Amino acid sequence: MVSNEAPTTIFRSFVMCAPGVSETLGRRALGSRAVIDFAGQVTLVTGAGRGLGRAYARLLAERGATVVVYDAGVGVDGFGEDRSVADAVVAEIRERDGTAEAAYEDLGDRTGCRALADGVLARFGKVDALVHSAGLVIRAPIEKIDEERWRRSQSVNVNAAFWLLQAVLPGMLKRRYGRIVLTTSGYGLGPADDVADLVAYCSTKAAQYGLMNGLAWAAAHGVLVNAVAPVSGVVLRAEGGRFAAAGYDRGSGVDFGRQPATPEAIAERWPEIAR
Repeated sequence: MVSNEAPTTIFRSFVMCAPGVSETLGRRALGSRAVIDFAGQVTLVTGAGRGLGRAYARLLAERGATVVVYDAGVGVDGFGEDRSVADAVVAEIRERDGTAEAAYEDLGDRTGCRALADGVLARFGKVDALVHSAGLVIRAPIEKIDEERWRRSQSVNVNAAFWLLQAVLPGMLKRRYGRIVLTTSGYGLGPADDVADLVAYCSTKAAQYGLMNGLAWAAAHGVLVNAVAPVSGVVLRAEGGRFAAAGYDRGSGVDFGRQPATPEAIAERWPEIAR
């Protein structure tokens, strides 16, 4: 949400789903403007109990998607479990007449990732979209990171993404439709300040950049793979063997006034934003 006290201005770097928006998002007519609609689609969102993952899950549900809210509710160190984190988001969605189910599997290994994907497939018969927002930040100088912390960081940030992709991609390819969004970071894509204690995090986030690029071929079969870097000002897109990055641009931007900018409004004015 955007405060009514200030206008909404969209810069190129912040519109993360807009490239190819007309072909990647469902639409239905409403007056003179098409409405982005996910009715009938099943979306799995990891890390959906907090932060951006929660925002993704709520917005997708508002747009008609059946959302599987995955969050094990682990602590900042990557350990522990609190199912109420995912349950709370499911309750929020249902209170707004949306459709959501919670999932809590441990994504620390292939078995847990397969269990999550297989559970969604058994319950709903398909996965139309995967948004992998789950992540773990290990803050420590490189000489202070032991093997256990390194493995935990890799298992959540890299391995889970890989195993989930392995589990959901075959069904998407068979149906010739799928949408995958991974989460990278500016810390893994280029020089940044304050990275002395983020070496593990940088390496794992850069790996998701590679996963996206490695799956670019899937676009030819109807599966689009994107990655977003929420705080870096970089938008990444892989499709049909082509890879492109849009850099951070703090130009004049596009002013949407004092009301929150809707996806439809952004799509409608995309040519202005992207030029």
